[in-house]
Amino acid sequence: GVGLALFYNSFVFQMIVHGLTFWATWWVFSTSQIRYTLARVEAKSGPRGCAAFAGRGHLIAGELEDFAASNFATLAGLYCAVFVVSLLYGWYQKRHAQWFDAQNSTMEDYAMQLEGFPMDMQMNEAALQSELEKRFRRIDARIQVVGVSLCYDYAGL
Repeated sequence: GVGLALFYNSFVFQMIVHGLTFWATWWVFSTSQIRYTLARVEAKSGPRGCAAFAGRGHLIAGELEDFAASNFATLAGLYCAVFVVSLLYGWYQKRHAQWFDAQNSTMEDYAMQLEGFPMDMQMNEAALQSELEKRFRRIDARIQVVGVSLCYDYAGL
């Protein structure tokens, strides 16, 4: 059925969103000065690691703030864009399901709901199937009832 196609469509959509998020954060990092500053601190600190970095914190505070602000603005814009794209994706999924249903025969295309049978038939599937076959064959002798499923309305209980 259409469920598998919609399921895989959702994976593609998630991969696109994740890819955009990765690209956006990479772009912000690569266009900011923080990567050069961090590389300089790392080169100067050598094997001492974070100890040397802690002493230079005042030098990179402004660049870290600029990076954080740029990252926040980019991700906020991306969040708004993903919201709009999610609405479009929902619309696409609904259209795809309708298209799939129009192109393919499913069980719902061969079923019908009938009501108003006498009480003695409503409890016996075999008797109901036999009665339905008799009534349908009066219309067309080629009609065959494949199965009967009884449904009960419990809403009135």
